[in-house]
Amino acid sequence: MNRWVLLALLAAAACSKSNKSGAAGGAPPVDTAPGTAGKGGGADGAGGAARGGPAEGGAAVGGPGAEKVIAPGTDPEFAVEATPVSGAPGAEVVARVVVRPGKGFHMNKDYPTKLTLEVPAGVATAKPVLLPADAEAFDDNQLAFAVKLTPAAAGDYSVPATLKFAVCTESTCNPKKTAVALALKAQ
Repeated sequence: MNRWVLLALLAAAACSKSNKSGAAGGAPPVDTAPGTAGKGGGADGAGGAARGGPAEGGAAVGGPGAEKVIAPGTDPEFAVEATPVSGAPGAEVVARVVVRPGKGFHMNKDYPTKLTLEVPAGVATAKPVLLPADAEAFDDNQLAFAVKLTPAAAGDYSVPATLKFAVCTESTCNPKKTAVALALKAQ
């Protein structure tokens, strides 16, 4: 079975559990291209956030073969904020990644949500993969991960991550996959 069809069926089944009306839809997953935190305005307009996808360059969205391009920060279905952090070399710092659904959407708590870090040399973490059980908050209105990082030496680091989640309306569920970069300054 095609991977996209399987993901859509899983999302529809999971969303039907979380919808009060029991309605479920099966929209194909939407992948957003990699973005970076700390560039451009985000949901907070302060530049330390990526909203719904890339911070620059646009993103192709839709299932296989889709060519629609969404301008940076314009996905009305969700906003992702990645808070930059700083600390002393050798000291643990906590960066936060928060997802908020757009108007008319809610977080799908039954979807296999995951934040996967690509920890660069010079940075350590005890958990490179965070699951719903690791979330600081996970309800209809938000998903928040506290990411513990320890820089080995002074410098500026970018910790790329891939975030998978789903947002739903009363009739559809939309799986998402977006890139996030956590900015870390050790001084």
